Amino acid sequence: MLNNRCLKTTYHIEILKESVRKEFAPRHLTISTCADLSLDILSRTSEYISASTLKRVFDFVVRKSAISNTTLNILSDYVGYNNWERFCLNQDDPNPNLKEYYIPDKMGMKLFEIGLKNHDFATIIDYLKLIPIISVEDENDVGGISIGYVFSNVFKRDNVARDALLPKLAMFEQGRYYFYENSEGIKYLSESYVKGLADYKKFINHNDRILFKRDFIFANALEIYNSTSLNKKRLAVKQAHKLIKTIRPEDVNLESIGYHFPIARYHATHLVYLYLSKQLTKQSMNSIISTISSLVNPLNMVDTNTFIIGEMFRALLYAERYHEIVDLYEHYSQSDIEFNHPPTFYIPLIKAVQISYNKLGRTWQFEEKTTSLPNTQI
Repeated sequence: MLNNRCLKTTYHIEILKESVRKEFAPRHLTISTCADLSLDILSRTSEYISASTLKRVFDFVVRKSAISNTTLNILSDYVGYNNWERFCLNQDDPNPNLKEYYIPDKMGMKLFEIGLKNHDFATIIDYLKLIPIISVEDENDVGGISIGYVFSNVFKRDNVARDALLPKLAMFEQGRYYFYENSEGIKYLSESYVKGLADYKKFINHNDRILFKRDFIFANALEIYNSTSLNKKRLAVKQAHKLIKTIRPEDVNLESIGYHFPIARYHATHLVYLYLSKQLTKQSMNSIISTISSLVNPLNMVDTNTFIIGEMFRALLYAERYHEIVDLYEHYSQSDIEFNHPPTFYIPLIKAVQISYNKLGRTWQFEEKTTSLPNTQI
């Protein structure tokens, strides 16, 4: 059961800290200005909090214990409330059902990060289970990638959190979706991520006709890509044969899958399989390219189209079909679909184009449209 007291306390502490920062403005709170904040608090409240305590409260240095009620009372007084209890009563209560809290804002991201850093794994898991999943292609589903990167950034530095949570995240749908499906391809997770996929596959719901196919394609395709990138071609062929035997190419369409991206990923994986097993012909390659391209639609979200083309480009790169990548890229970059500046979080598309131009001895310049996210690999 979710530890509501822990969740609410953390939630309100973060709101209080943000309120203190705003009250301290226009000064910017840094480790060097904590002494100034200490003096400002003293002058306004006649109560004293040392600069060293403030550094711990605002995470400038490691905090080994909980913030005391005395400190919380003084900070609450500083931002206009009599005490900590009064401050909490005047804040919006985090909805225990979290129906209104699906797309986490900056505060939600901070809660996740703090819970992970403090190894409060039970609360993180219970909290995540309450967040409903919107379609992977829903235009409102912008929180999923953010949650995935919060997990990933903590896992990068914290082996304990990574080892404890990867198997747990595989056990339920929100965990699989918000971490595995939104953190795919991050270099520093490669070994753990592949091990995690084995857990992911154990918990796929075989009784769900549509989600089974989506999840099965996702997990198996990533294993195939990983084996291919490690030059384990025989293993990749074996894995791909299992995928294609379980779900036949003619059964992978919008009617049976329901989502564009898994369809693109499946057919791209099929192209890799044909190439590795030396069965890829010009005709079969063009057929797969045509099938994936048919999923691209100007009415789709840019991100959806980018993922679709990225899957095709990644497969063509594995198959060393550089001319096809360049030709397709130039076709799309001149169309109404904005592929000449794709979102940078899907690096496989960008790298595939760059590598292909280099292989052909041609120059390609890419200007990032958004800030870069963690490094990924093809």
